[in-house]
Amino acid sequence: MDELGRGTSIHDGTAIAYATLSYLVANTGCTTLFVTHFPMIASLHGLYPHLIRASYIDYLEVKDGMNNTTSPEVDESGLKNRSSQEQIKSRIIFLYKLTDGVVPSIYVLNVARLAGIPKEVIDEAQVKAFDLETSMKIQKKCGKMAHLMGNGLWQRKDVVQYISRIVEQGSKT
Repeated sequence: MDELGRGTSIHDGTAIAYATLSYLVANTGCTTLFVTHFPMIASLHGLYPHLIRASYIDYLEVKDGMNNTTSPEVDESGLKNRSSQEQIKSRIIFLYKLTDGVVPSIYVLNVARLAGIPKEVIDEAQVKAFDLETSMKIQKKCGKMAHLMGNGLWQRKDVVQYISRIVEQGSKT
């Protein structure tokens, strides 16, 4: 199956791909090659370690040097804006060897470069990918904090200290 859920939202696509692969593994016993760009699908490997193998085509990453952009800026949340950070530019050389694991995000940006997508678009995608990754990390930390607060495991001073650490760590990324 190739790209099941493509053309949908990330959440809907992930949900249908996850449910479909889970059903195939749990109920049919058929051998399936399942290709997807939804990273959460790889978590099924943990549920079915002897039945699911997460793999990608291996590659060699060649660094092209540093790209210094504008001076650092910190937004209202205390987090540095990715467009103000140094970014390592690289390209990939496909090794045509199946490798266990989940492909890193750098791979996707390089595939876009190989496909002829304009540099400006790829640079913006790299910034957006970093912003989304940072946002997801913060949401995860906030979810943990809400869970601990809801269970009465933290007092107000603990919450303030935790939030301060999140902001401080985020400003270093």
